[in-house]
Amino acid sequence: MKQHIIFIITSISLFLLVPSFVGSQEFEAGNKINLKVNANINKNSDGLIEYSYTVKSLPESQQDVWNFMIIFNFSPDLISKKFLIPGWWKPDIPNKKPFWISWSAPENKDINPGDSLNGFGLVADSLLLPGITDFYAEGDHPIPSFEEGMAPNFIPGYDDLTPYGPGIVGKTVGPVLPPDPFLPETFLDTLISYTTQSHTLNWISDSTTTAKYTDYFENTKSHIQQNNNPAAINVLDSVLTDVEADSGVTLTSEAYALIKYNTEYLKEQLTQPHGLPHNVRLLNSQGQLLTGGSLQYYDGGWKTAVNNGDGTFLVDTERSTVSLRMSYEGGNETRQNVPIQGTVVTFKTVNNKVELHNSQNQLIDQGFVQYYAGGWRDFGVTAGGIASKELLPLQYSFRMNYAYASVDKQQNIGQDSVVVFQTVAARVELRNSTDNLIDQGSVQYYAGAWWEFGTTSGGTATKELLPKQYSFRMSYAYASIDKQQDIGSDPTIVFQTVNAQVELRNSTGNLIDEGSVQYYAGAWREFGTTSGGVASMELLPKQYSFRMTYAYASIDKQQDISGDPIVSFATVLATINVTGQQNQPLNGAQVSYYSGAWRSIGETVNGSITRELLPRNYTLRAAYQGTSADLQQDISQNSTVNIQLNITGP
Repeated sequence: MKQHIIFIITSISLFLLVPSFVGSQEFEAGNKINLKVNANINKNSDGLIEYSYTVKSLPESQQDVWNFMIIFNFSPDLISKKFLIPGWWKPDIPNKKPFWISWSAPENKDINPGDSLNGFGLVADSLLLPGITDFYAEGDHPIPSFEEGMAPNFIPGYDDLTPYGPGIVGKTVGPVLPPDPFLPETFLDTLISYTTQSHTLNWISDSTTTAKYTDYFENTKSHIQQNNNPAAINVLDSVLTDVEADSGVTLTSEAYALIKYNTEYLKEQLTQPHGLPHNVRLLNSQGQLLTGGSLQYYDGGWKTAVNNGDGTFLVDTERSTVSLRMSYEGGNETRQNVPIQGTVVTFKTVNNKVELHNSQNQLIDQGFVQYYAGGWRDFGVTAGGIASKELLPLQYSFRMNYAYASVDKQQNIGQDSVVVFQTVAARVELRNSTDNLIDQGSVQYYAGAWWEFGTTSGGTATKELLPKQYSFRMSYAYASIDKQQDIGSDPTIVFQTVNAQVELRNSTGNLIDEGSVQYYAGAWREFGTTSGGVASMELLPKQYSFRMTYAYASIDKQQDISGDPIVSFATVLATINVTGQQNQPLNGAQVSYYSGAWRSIGETVNGSITRELLPRNYTLRAAYQGTSADLQQDISQNSTVNIQLNITGP
């Protein structure tokens, strides 16, 4: 089983052979390796120090190398960039101190004796300086196995072979934090130590060169102790001149970086007022100076620091500690009781990314992002699903605007700089009264105005929307209904029709034909013709006006079919009595009613005739032997119609 290969660098040759025992059981450690590690250190085009490494497993090694790492003692976010090894696995950087960066060898990718590994390294934040640090390497060896339940938590002589595991430890050059507070004399002691260690590690090839740089740093220290900074700076200038001449001759890249970049840092501190031209700076997430900020400090009241216009500030105070307030892009980061004399205080923004994902967790466009800092401010528009902005590591409210709607989210970007918004696949369904999906419904949603959602296909329409409450509108069969739903809780919005049934019954309650039915939805729409006294149609559950046409007449009725889907119309039995002047019944009188035209009812028998008609107002006519008379009557109020003709005989 392969572990991980991690990196940190220096030139060293180590070979340990230490068998380990637990009781009578021997475990082979991963220390039968002999390595030469080289670090190449230079400043890149952005002015940041870049470290690249080569690890060579010397032919004497008795194990393949499967694990290599470099140990750091600062926050992992000060690593601006990492260079990977193609084909090797890189685990996440542990968010703790000390931490390491590691690569693990996949199958058949170990470093074999005589082979080298390169192509990996890092770019450090501008706050960091080259320093001597540990690397750890481990040879390919069997992992101890025990019977189930018998494995100890700690194996003496195996787990404690080195502070990091059963391998080897050596020295290399990697980024380290500068001292805080900065004391020039103490910093010079560190430079002297780097010089002597470099000679021991063969980074300085001869003792003469070692003595030259040691003398330089001792003389600088003496001048500083005499408060003669100009003389100290002159000596440091000599160091910077000589280090260029000695580079690649008596100094390896490791020694060159340790001497040059630390000397430059020391000179910078000595040339500033109070030891510094600035004592506060604002950096971006890549460790580069960032302009556009402003700084206040508390000295009996809040005062404005000198802004050098390059991302650095000077707090001119006699106090040893002050409270500082850095303002950038509307955010304010305040620190209390900060040591200010003889050191540089760094504020650093984070590369705040706001992502918009769909329901499948894929990045999508186009979301418009805002953040709140005293007011809502523009953050940017997503490109490739991401919008980014440098902000101070504080808690903000973020707003994602997408598809005319918006949702807000609070997040402390100092703890997590990636703010994720995710849409949901809102699914609008149209089902009939038997719960089957049907077409074709047209869907809209409300977000400041009504917007198109889509048309159902197979009974459904879908759209990615932000997880919040919307009003949805389903239009079907010329009518529409609205429904509110929080799709963050339930993304499926169901509209269901009802089986509206329109009945036509006679005066005795029996179903009769044939009635023609319409309903009103913006205009009168065809519903159907009764069959067996009933016409039916799937409609949205709301109130409609229905119209029944029967025997050339029609009546309307309003009904909310969501409460009662059965709309019933009933005729009345109209009785028409025809009499003469002496109230004598007239047999054989012709009776008709007017509905768009005169419609015949028939001849009276014993002076009467009946007809089922819709309950409304009609004009009725009786005619007998050339005499006729008309009468208007609402048969819904009185279904007995009496017509008297001006006739005296039978």
